[in-house]
Formats: sequence, C-alpha cells, structure tokens
Amino acid sequence: MSRNELNVEDLVFNDEQQESDYLELPLSRQTFLLVAGAVILVGLLAFGRAGFLGFVRGGFYTSRANANVGKEIVLPAPRGIIADRFGRALSASF
Repeated sequence: MSRNELNVEDLVFNDEQQESDYLELPLSRQTFLLVAGAVILVGLLAFGRAGFLGFVRGGFYTSRANANVGKEIVLPAPRGIIADRFGRALSASF
C-alpha cells in the first residue's frame, strides 16, 4: 500500500494515534456557491409549491375536505337471535 492512499479501515480500526500526511482542504468558493445555490433553489421550489397549493388552489382543497367531513352514513347493525339449546329464542333485536 502506498502512502498516497487513505483507507477507511486504517482510520477507524487503527488503535495507535499517528499523524497522517494528509491535509484537509476547505471547499473552494465555486463549490460552496454551487451547493448554496442548489439548496436555495430547492427551498424556493418547495415554498413556491406550498404557496401555490395553499393560496391559489386552497379553495378547491378546502371544499374537498369539507365534503369529506360532512358525510353522515347510517349503517344498521342487525343482531342475531340468541337461542337456547332447544332452539327457542331467548333474545332478539328488532
């Protein structure tokens, strides 16, 4: 293994504290601006879409939500007849 390679296993599983010959370099200004611009663009897209759905299409979704909430459905729950061992009805719901 040459000294120009840095393996993860050497960093994580090495018990002895040794100085490496590697120098961490900060991000260049171009890279920083590119990543910052991408983050800002994605944030603007997300807030723009949320604003569009909330303000422009808000009435449509409000009416749909109110239509779903206002429904009342009556479901009858018929009960079976409770009989004794001879088949005579002990209880029935009407």
